[in-house]
Amino acid sequence: MKKNFTQLLLLFAAIFMSSNIATAQDCNPGDIADDLLGITQEYCPGGELLLATNGEEVVDAEGVYVWVFQRLDGDSIPNSALAGLGTQYAGDLNAALEATDGFFPFPPGEYAAAGIAVDDLAAPSEDCLTPTENFIMFTIYEAGDAACDGGGGEECTEVPFNDTCDGAIGLDKPGGVGSMASTGPYDITCGTLDGTEPSFGWECFGEPDGGGDSPSLENSVWFSFEGDGNTYKIASTDCAGTLGIGDYITEGDTQFALYSGTCGDLSLVECNEDDPDVAEQGHYPAGLTVQTTVGVSYHLMVDAFNFEGTVSAGSFCVEMTMTESASGCAASYGTISAPASTEVCGVNDSEEIGVSGNATGDFTTTFVMTEGADLVLVGLAGGSGIINFDDLGLPYGDYTAHAFNYQSDQEEAILAAIEWGVTTGGDVAGLIADGTICAALDVDGIAFTYSECEFPIAIEDLDGIADLSVFPMPIANSATLRFDASEAMPVVINVFDLSGQLLDARNYNTEFGINNVSVDFSDFSAGIYFLSLETASGSVTQKVVKH
Repeated sequence: MKKNFTQLLLLFAAIFMSSNIATAQDCNPGDIADDLLGITQEYCPGGELLLATNGEEVVDAEGVYVWVFQRLDGDSIPNSALAGLGTQYAGDLNAALEATDGFFPFPPGEYAAAGIAVDDLAAPSEDCLTPTENFIMFTIYEAGDAACDGGGGEECTEVPFNDTCDGAIGLDKPGGVGSMASTGPYDITCGTLDGTEPSFGWECFGEPDGGGDSPSLENSVWFSFEGDGNTYKIASTDCAGTLGIGDYITEGDTQFALYSGTCGDLSLVECNEDDPDVAEQGHYPAGLTVQTTVGVSYHLMVDAFNFEGTVSAGSFCVEMTMTESASGCAASYGTISAPASTEVCGVNDSEEIGVSGNATGDFTTTFVMTEGADLVLVGLAGGSGIINFDDLGLPYGDYTAHAFNYQSDQEEAILAAIEWGVTTGGDVAGLIADGTICAALDVDGIAFTYSECEFPIAIEDLDGIADLSVFPMPIANSATLRFDASEAMPVVINVFDLSGQLLDARNYNTEFGINNVSVDFSDFSAGIYFLSLETASGSVTQKVVKH
């Protein structure tokens, strides 16, 4: 591959350079964006090819960034450098080639692309002729090829569930002013038009060129939510950056039509082509703000933009942010992030829930534990976000942790209204809805399974010792320490109590490979202990619990 690109660079030099070589300037091609590595893009006539770097390139102030191409099958291609498009390009490759003097569309085949930072097209420095370390791979298909679904993208094999109003997916709503909830991602690429779409309400759509002279519906999908009197900003997003460049809908380009009522009997609330709060050139997500009415059903139709025959394709999320509360209560539990694991193993284990953007000052955040489908309140976990089931005195079972942000001076009244084991999350939500208390409750919460786990608990590795684990957890009379030793070596296995007092020490000579060492706890009373493995290079410790 490198040899082919060396030949390509010679061709590039013949096209763009004079025979003079200038003094080296600052230039670094960076490397290909991670999202584009290890994949082969499929390019169809009228479709789109994604070219992107990791953002670490250096281009001289007088220079340009150039994409160069090499055909990997069949005959080589002449004039295979595409200049001046920069380090990010997403669009119709052949159209760009046709628009560049002296270039013409590439024939079908397999290709690779690399980037080069050029300091001076007329007389580039030798040091500025090094391409990116990796390459972007793509295949060009003929028009009408099965891979092109008629030209313009991957073949659609499954229509989205929310392709019609009746199949609308319910949006997650945030729990307080300033908090946000995101739903998705959802792929709009294979959305269809079946004739049930409203004939009105999308007059603001921008087809064919952004001017809106001829609005149209393309591959729409539907979402729904119930009004509660609060005001929300609703926008399409890239799912907090989790969608890669090859997955996010083209240029983020969505359009919204928001209706109230029921499917078949809809009334327009608002139409939006581009989010007024987004000013980034080349990024066109939809976004609108709506003050909802209690008890009213809302349906959001999201449509892809058709720019002169090229329809945006890909995935997106729908984000709802509460901007104003109907009650005037400013409580907000903010944004909740689940811990890495929701499988709580034994009484010694705990998990931490992340909280950000919650209301502070006159407000307090705590976590309420519920069980069952009715969300019966069974415990108060405190405001640290650390859920320790042993401290709560809860038996093994399935539970849900809910963030609860409330006005601090109402704490006594709130506790008086709760009867543990009887009051439900719905009861608390009712007190919030009718204005009895100023609070915000994360009704969905985070589900946990709390059990007497028999699988091994992993411990960090040491030099020469890997895959350490201890089981069962909790233990009865003995624990098994399992690990993989790279060679035979002496180790020491220690048992400490909570105060750090050494209770037992045992010398052990490992064998090459898997070792299973039984540690006797029969003489120790029930409680928490620390099991340590010590080698010449260091030690690791794991907390264990004996029943």
